Amino acid sequence: MSGQHEGTTPEERRRRRKAAIVRWSAAGRWVLRVALLVHKVVEIVVDSFPDS
Repeated sequence: MSGQHEGTTPEERRRRRKAAIVRWSAAGRWVLRVALLVHKVVEIVVDSFPDS
């Protein structure tokens, strides 16, 4: 392969992009789960306080 650096083939780039997407979607799911948990906790805390 003349003039091509290692790891810059279209196949390698595609594989790397797919891995990045998988990593980001996994992180997104985790963030969503934490946000839901926080929302629930906030709801409970607000409910436990008497309305001002």
